[in-house]
Order: sequence, then C-alpha cells, then structure tokens
Amino acid sequence: MSAVDQTTEAKRPGPDLPRVLRLAELAALVRATPGLHVRWSEGPDRDAARTSIDTESGLRLPGLSVNPLDPEAWWTRPWEDWLARQLSQYRHLGDENPDRYAWVLRGELVGRGPDCEPLLSDVEPVALLSGELLREAEERYRGAFDAGRGPEDSAVRATAWSEDRPGFFRLTVADTNCYLVRTADGATLVDAGLPATGRALDALLRHLGMRRTDIDAVILTHGHFDHVGMARSLHAADVPVLVHERDQRLARHPYSYRPARARVPYLISHPGGIPVIGRMALAGALAVRGVAARADAVDGVRVDAPGRPMTIHTPGHTDGHCAYLFPDAGVLVSGDALVTLDPYTGRCGPQIVADAATSDAGVALRSLERLAGTGADLVLPGHGEPWAGGISRAVASALRVGRH
Repeated sequence: MSAVDQTTEAKRPGPDLPRVLRLAELAALVRATPGLHVRWSEGPDRDAARTSIDTESGLRLPGLSVNPLDPEAWWTRPWEDWLARQLSQYRHLGDENPDRYAWVLRGELVGRGPDCEPLLSDVEPVALLSGELLREAEERYRGAFDAGRGPEDSAVRATAWSEDRPGFFRLTVADTNCYLVRTADGATLVDAGLPATGRALDALLRHLGMRRTDIDAVILTHGHFDHVGMARSLHAADVPVLVHERDQRLARHPYSYRPARARVPYLISHPGGIPVIGRMALAGALAVRGVAARADAVDGVRVDAPGRPMTIHTPGHTDGHCAYLFPDAGVLVSGDALVTLDPYTGRCGPQIVADAATSDAGVALRSLERLAGTGADLVLPGHGEPWAGGISRAVASALRVGRH
C-alpha cells in the first residue's frame, strides 16, 4: 500500500487531499517530509476564509494553531508511538465539534499561541488523516503509555471510574465527581466534571461498549466550572444539557459568580485545600468553556432522561443548585449541596462547601433539610467518596460542621 490513498476522507468537506490510512504510513510521510504538523479544524478552506483569534484576549493570532508531528531529539521509542500520542492527546478538539477533522500541513513558523503551540502562516495542506488511523492511534496510545498519568498526580488517569451501585458509575478526576447512570432505557450523565474527565469518560464508555453519542442527556447539578468541563463538547455531539433555570447563565459563564469569601485569601488561610485546587487546575479547571444548557431541571419534577431522577432544588452553593434523587435505587446525587471532601479546605466528611465557593452558606445549610427528606441510603457527592450511611446521618454531620 502506498503512503497515502488518493481518496478523500468520507463525508469530509475541504480540498481533494490524499488520505493517510495507517500510523505506519503517517510515520513514513513524517520521516520523508520534516516539518509537518497536524491541525483539527473545519478544513483549509474555512481556515483561509477567517482570522484566527485568541478567544480569551480577543487578540488576532499571526498564524494557525497546530501541533508538531516531528519527534523530539530525545525520543528513542518508535515514531508510531510518538504520533499516536500526539494525535490522541488532541483528539478532543474534534470531539468538541463534529465538523472538525484532522489534516496534515506545513508552513512558516511565525510564533507561539497561548498554550505554547506553534503558529503557522503560508500554510500548505498535505493530507487528511482517516478515521481508521485515528482509531489505531487511540488504541496504540492506550496500550503503549500509562495514558493520562503525569507528574501532577494520578488524579487524571484515564481509568478513574468505578461502579458504586449497579448502573451508577462514578468518574473521579482531581477529586471531582460526575456520574454516568445506565439503565435499560439508556444513559444519563449527571454533571460534566473537568476537561480531563473526558479521558475517564471515554475509557468507561469503551468498557461499556458505548460512545459519547449514546449518552441521552447531561444533567447539571449547577453551573460551576468544575461541573461543566465536558458539557460543551457533549452538547456539540447533540447530547442535550439540562440545568435549573437559575443556573442557566452560570452554565454559560462558569466563572461568573461571587462566593461569600474571596478564594485566594481563603486558601492562604486554609492551606489544606491548595493540593486539591492544584490538581483541579492541572485537570483543566482554568480553561472551561460554558454551555448553552436548557432550563429543563424543575424542582419536584422528574427529569425526562434515563433513570428519571427527581429534581430537588437545593440553593445556597449556587442559586440554581439541584440534587437528583433516583428513588428506585435509593441513590441521591447531591452535587455540591453536600460533599464528603471540601476542595477548599481538604477536610473530609459530610459538609457543605466552604465560603470560598458557596454563594450563601445559610441558605445552603437550610437546603440540607430537603436532602434529608429524600431518605436515600447512598449519597453520591460532587467531591469526595460516596456516603453509604444514609442521607439523614450525612445531613446531621454536615450541620455539626456548619459554615466554614
């Protein structure tokens, strides 16, 4: 087989470019043509018709953001391993927008982007990367590397999931939980974690023989950045995202809230929270993009999604915070209305979240009464380990801790 197939990628727009089918073929192409890069976008024609902008600053970029395919000088493993890693670590860019695809290009290096990625001008498209190649890269990456593990911590390992009760799968990344609930009718994701949670979600879905598009709905307990991390990419894959109407704006702008106490001074006076917040930052907490969620989570009404959880409005942490009760299973997903680990103090045990992230602690403490009324025997919190001692005992413990 030749290094590239002249058939363009099926169902992909753009120019008539050769298509690379296998990792070995891509490695041969990179060896023969130094200076190649990969880009995820809607294609060369769309890129040429518009200006690249740094979304956070609003400044114009002098070139297209790309990722290099040439291995570094220190790399002694097979070139295919390097390429598998490069492609897999940035494949989420395609998941966030189904119209994006991976293509190979070369050009003049004119600078670095906000994440230190190369910026190219005078771009020359070279080839498209096939879906078969990307799947091969993903499989090789998972097999050849301790995927997702870095010096920061094991918090972002790709296999950070467990089944707490039949059909209730907890995804934990950087001490932040979200839950995939699988029933005979489908699957519901409660909360969307951090950006790095995507690797854990994909690992779980592969284990279950599912894909992201098999998720029927994402239900948000609230709109803070550490619960919205994957929501935008799932929404782009046509998965509906639901939230209470009073947190609809926060879900779109997940940093636009004012807690009872300023976060930085609070952390200085409570250094036990610094390692947790550091892990969250490394898992993408500082780069979350909001989502246009539907205001379909209504207090006292079952959500029209697999598992049909009952919505319980529990304001205080945020104005629109909700917990979700799965009455048939005796499971309550409490979000941040009640946690067993406070990220801002590092303290374990049932409690509300510290003033550094809570809007109104008095209201949050009163909302605990609504949780106690559910009678749930298993509590699945937004942060910390599950609580199997019953919701009444958890609430009593949280009330003893009180505001902090």
